[in-house]
Amino acid sequence: MDSADPLDGYSVTEVVQKAPLAKNDIYGSLFLYLQDTILKFCKQVKRLKVSFQLFQTDAVRLPSMIQQREMSKTRFDRIEVSNIGDRGYLGPQMTLATFGPLLKIKAENPHATLLLLFLNAIHEVSTAEDHLGSMKPEIERIRKYLELDPAVFRNRDGMKYSADFHRFNDGRLMFRDFDKLFSRFHQECQLDKIGEAVGLEMKWKNTIIEPWPMRIKKNATQDEFNFLLGSSHTGSERYVEWRSLA
Repeated sequence: MDSADPLDGYSVTEVVQKAPLAKNDIYGSLFLYLQDTILKFCKQVKRLKVSFQLFQTDAVRLPSMIQQREMSKTRFDRIEVSNIGDRGYLGPQMTLATFGPLLKIKAENPHATLLLLFLNAIHEVSTAEDHLGSMKPEIERIRKYLELDPAVFRNRDGMKYSADFHRFNDGRLMFRDFDKLFSRFHQECQLDKIGEAVGLEMKWKNTIIEPWPMRIKKNATQDEFNFLLGSSHTGSERYVEWRSLA
């Protein structure tokens, strides 16, 4: 994810499954998790004929650099661009226009996919009305996992300095209707229209990664709630997969 903390790039639930004897050594767990992942990757690479090319450049310059390297006819089966499609960076329109032409068409590979991650879409379209209007159902759900002393709400002056209040408020966001808010983002950005303009269509059912991999599940356990609340993730991280129209 978009953070300097290495733990934020991985699912805490998966990381803790590699916990050493010191069960609370979270970074020790991350070390073992990454060690296992990298070893699996190395073993897989040994069985394949594969090469890597690394470029250090602005993302929008990458297509021209590929042409300069005499790779102008190269198209790709999978393109993953992290969260540069967020409107604070390139935005969805420029991202699709830049990388869409590099994706294989259906005749070459019907499964070729351009993968975008939206970290900020939900926050960009959320309003004060959304925050207040969803308060009751969110509080009802979060109280299953986290209680807050009513006295905290009565002390309005001290509330903004209360760690318990901020923990409760952050946890409440995890239960927001992200589908409704992402639909608003979809309409504001006209994702269908800008995709069609560059020969792409949005998959309505993801085939590589689930749309909301970090979102808390309906019947989440207390541990699953605690792991998400203790991480930098909110559950609003949204993956969108695109494929060629041709």
